[in-house]
Amino acid sequence: GPQAKQYTRLGSSVHTRIDCLFAPCNSQELQWYTVTAVRLTNASWTSDHLALIAQAGQVPDKPDIGKGPKRINPDILLDDTLACPAIRTLYREIDTKYPKGQYGCKPTWSKKLASVAHLMQGQSADHAKSAQIDKYLELTLNRKVTQAQANDPSPQFAAVLRKIDKEKRRARKRKPCDPHSNLRRTHFEEMSTKEFYSKFKAKHTKRYISELYEVDSQGHVRTQHDTVHSPGGMLQALTTYYERLMSDKGMDPIAAEKLFAKLRERKLSAADRDRIEGVITVEEVLEAIANLASRKSPGPDGVPPEFYRRFATMLAPDLADMYNECHDDGQLTPSMMLGEIILLYKKKDPRDVRNYRPITLLNIDYKILAKILVSRLKKVIDTVISEEQTGFVPGRVITWNSHLLNLIQAYIEETDEEGLFIFLDCEKAFDRCSWPFLRQAAREIGFGPGICSWIDTLYCDDAPPNRRVVCNGHRGEFFELHSGVAQGCPLSPILFLLITEGLTRLVNDDPDLQGITILGKTYKISQFADDTVFLLRNFRSIRRMWQIITDIYEPATGMKVNVTKTEGLRLGRLKSAEYERELGNHVHASLRVRGAGVQLQLDPSKGGGIQWCKEGDYITSLGVPIGWNYSLRAFWRSKYFKCKSLMAAWHDVERMSPQGSAMVGNAMIYSRFRYWAHCLALSKEVRLAIGRDVKALIWRKDIHYDPDELGSEKVKAFVQEVSQCLPCRQGGVGSLYWEGHEKARGTYEILERSVLYVWGYL
Repeated sequence: GPQAKQYTRLGSSVHTRIDCLFAPCNSQELQWYTVTAVRLTNASWTSDHLALIAQAGQVPDKPDIGKGPKRINPDILLDDTLACPAIRTLYREIDTKYPKGQYGCKPTWSKKLASVAHLMQGQSADHAKSAQIDKYLELTLNRKVTQAQANDPSPQFAAVLRKIDKEKRRARKRKPCDPHSNLRRTHFEEMSTKEFYSKFKAKHTKRYISELYEVDSQGHVRTQHDTVHSPGGMLQALTTYYERLMSDKGMDPIAAEKLFAKLRERKLSAADRDRIEGVITVEEVLEAIANLASRKSPGPDGVPPEFYRRFATMLAPDLADMYNECHDDGQLTPSMMLGEIILLYKKKDPRDVRNYRPITLLNIDYKILAKILVSRLKKVIDTVISEEQTGFVPGRVITWNSHLLNLIQAYIEETDEEGLFIFLDCEKAFDRCSWPFLRQAAREIGFGPGICSWIDTLYCDDAPPNRRVVCNGHRGEFFELHSGVAQGCPLSPILFLLITEGLTRLVNDDPDLQGITILGKTYKISQFADDTVFLLRNFRSIRRMWQIITDIYEPATGMKVNVTKTEGLRLGRLKSAEYERELGNHVHASLRVRGAGVQLQLDPSKGGGIQWCKEGDYITSLGVPIGWNYSLRAFWRSKYFKCKSLMAAWHDVERMSPQGSAMVGNAMIYSRFRYWAHCLALSKEVRLAIGRDVKALIWRKDIHYDPDELGSEKVKAFVQEVSQCLPCRQGGVGSLYWEGHEKARGTYEILERSVLYVWGYL
């Protein structure tokens, strides 16, 4: 971020910084919560350095880790002699005992899945036991061999060795052969596989949650109170928080109608509507199963995706019949309505539940259905979603948003006109979607009865999905959902576009909201899913922006914009000192009661309570910096040295061939800079440093990266630099031609994609 490699002393000839913080030594390790650099203007003493204020606490003992339910090992599905035939036999027996015509497709499928899951759990236990026996026999054999070395030969001892060796061979026969074991040994091979690249990635230890702040009955985090440490206490806090977060958000009908009116102005055509209707076919099920990723965490039923891939032809007809019966009944099977929420730590205080990202693990039969619906919606969604929205729309790219902002900023700075960028911060956007609005928006935008019926079924208030939180292996109680779209569901990103599209059209058509006009074309908004940037002409438009958000968008959709985290960037003439008084760094607010809770009623000043970017600083939007006279060189150096510190931890790279080293350079060095290089001009010194690092990786046999060194020592290559980029079959090593890649990518963006999006006009 902006504080990466930040200097704490700015001198006339040299800048320095405090690199290390030391704490008193004690018996327990310290856990750092926050570190900030501030200037102590009110202190009785002075210093030429900024002060570093750190908050730390003792790391509690390792929390109690739950064992969780019995797991299914996907490796058992590789056994064609025992496991797979047993699964097929059981499946056919249930099919015969419970015919679909008599019992229905949904109950029959639930019975089959539960029975097969129970069988695979037992097979997995036998597989694990076999592996343990094999390991035990190996250790026993080694111990006996060691004893034999120290004793005289004897027939009895030789018989014991033969018996152990016989049992060991018998255990290996019982253990199914894993054809992927060769791929897992790619530590010594050079194949472009996940296992090969894994040793060059940063090693992250599994983060357990040791303590959490208390959460009251309304779902508010009480940061000023004591923390909870017990598994039950943490599960209770997490369950209360997410149950309140995902409770019914309702829908203000008056506010919603303003958004629906905009959706009705440009609806799906009749041809496109009918194109994605119809019953689910076996072919669609097979295609969705083929697109399932392997080695992914299963849902609450524990059935892995490998099961569906292994028996796709056997399962597809039953799945298609079951899905169509769910559609006709308007209700899913009980297992499809379940999900488990796991937590991924983001940043800041790890004791605050709000600093974790909830990911929902869904059962695979639900995900197959979601993939089928996604494949249908992708065919038509680009015809109704405005071009200002680039998130999750086929053919649109995230970098277009950054190009648009950079070009508008450059134009206004060059012409010295006025302009503002307002970066909204939507709080828990995917978890707050109003279901009534979502269901009605699908109808207003023109989806047919089949698709609308599926959305009604998936997000039904009368039969809602159930979730439970998983913390340190412990599982909480199930609770009902009444808002939000699951992060982890393939369908959620596209459905979320129905939440944002009304705002996009309302903003574009609002005559009281002054956007930035360039050569006759007006720009008012730029979006990537929930990441929204308003492009305004002046401070007067900020009030109208907040009115649209607080009076229409939030009451209608359930969204909540975090006012205190909203950032702004002044452009052109608005950066002059005479406009400083226009900035209100606070919000004049009063409280009003709305429904059963309390809502902030905004009466913003001209600054709107926005955190404005200062000179020399930048705001990060979609991972890309945009700011006011900030140092682009410092930004690139921070990204480079972060990559260099990871490279310094690599081992055994000198054993690889030049071709293998080039693969690592392409995938683990160049790729780390590719996204930013598509949005910003890469500095020359970093480009040269990257090239020297890759060249040293390929040709040096005593390579050692210094994390604080820019580039590497010059090394002599065995081939010319141009030949180095040729494929192996043409005498090269397959290294990426980075300079040519940069130019080609930029040319492609200008000549091909720019005609498809608003930034191409600029």
